[in-house]
Amino acid sequence: MKRIIALIIVLITFNQASLNAQNIACLNLAGLDFGGCTMFLGYGIIDGSCTAISGCSTEIDGVDYQEFIFSDPLECEAACSFTCMDLIYLDFGPCDAIIGFGMLDGVCTEISGCGPIINGFDFSPYFSSSSEDCQLACSPICMDLAGINFGQGLAFLGYAMIGGQCTALSGNGPIVNGTDYSLFIYDSQELCESQCSGTCMDLVNIDFGECTMALGITLIDGQCISLSGCGYEVNGVDYEDYFFDNLNDCETSCLPFTEPCVIPEIIDSTFGCFEVYEPVCGCDGETYSNSCYARVYGGVSHWTEGICMTDINEHPLQSIKIYPNPANNLLKIENPEFEELSLKIYDMTGKIIISTQINSSTYLDISYIKQGIYLLQLNTNKGSSKVKKLIIH
Repeated sequence: MKRIIALIIVLITFNQASLNAQNIACLNLAGLDFGGCTMFLGYGIIDGSCTAISGCSTEIDGVDYQEFIFSDPLECEAACSFTCMDLIYLDFGPCDAIIGFGMLDGVCTEISGCGPIINGFDFSPYFSSSSEDCQLACSPICMDLAGINFGQGLAFLGYAMIGGQCTALSGNGPIVNGTDYSLFIYDSQELCESQCSGTCMDLVNIDFGECTMALGITLIDGQCISLSGCGYEVNGVDYEDYFFDNLNDCETSCLPFTEPCVIPEIIDSTFGCFEVYEPVCGCDGETYSNSCYARVYGGVSHWTEGICMTDINEHPLQSIKIYPNPANNLLKIENPEFEELSLKIYDMTGKIIISTQINSSTYLDISYIKQGIYLLQLNTNKGSSKVKKLIIH
């Protein structure tokens, strides 16, 4: 069921204006006949390359392909440069023909099927002719290679990010303990700086210390995970810019296309999850009582263990605890510091369902409220406010 829902959502998304970093204005025009005229129409993608196109018109059989044809090759390449997408939820048919190498569940894999076209959409730009080309297209933007010993050799390997700076690198070769780092070593300092100038960097080789202070979510060995440590600065380099507040922001910036964060079709408010408090942080930035609550009641597709960083770092209402969430009959509110709080619960139209004052810790009766998604707002008499999504089932 999950596979079918994800496939439907993916195909619907392809009809929208954009899909993550890919511009939907990029379409493989191979096989289309624009006529025998020699009139220059522009540049378009033909079998993976931006190619000059001539013909009689951009319209074929009533379909105008003008939006997929660009005025110059640079514009074409800019629109069609995104060539990596995780194809895990797509079914290319039962045939045994090899289509090429593509990303499957985060791994470059040889994919077979009946062809790269599904429901009229051509996925051929997301296939490579070799595993190496696939890895090149789908590798993380940048990796800091500090701490990697490339040996005592004097061979010039290229330029790489070392301790936060693009530095000339020498050694025995790009392979260390069976791992090939050549994807993260560049021919010039300019190219290195260009690749590593964003807010995404794989910090797998950086030791932030054994402290338990929550730093945020960052890219570690190709995955967005929650990381703790003693601080953002390591050996004089500040890595704070490479941390995100929530899982969704990290994955959007650092990873190829993944399953949508929230899938409304999988929400089932009648399902009975166990009442156990093992909090997870959903990709939507919300803290759920456990993974079942996140998946079944919140429709969240993926999460990290523990409460969300925004909940950890909130101030001055960080000591207020509200659980369970989702809830059904009673909602527990722990209020150890404030003598008086204003609490309001709104439905999604903005209508106030509950408005009350609470003192210290208390239970709130919500048994009479209909199942659904609500917003709970807490206010102090000093003007501080906290808003959380509340699911009642």
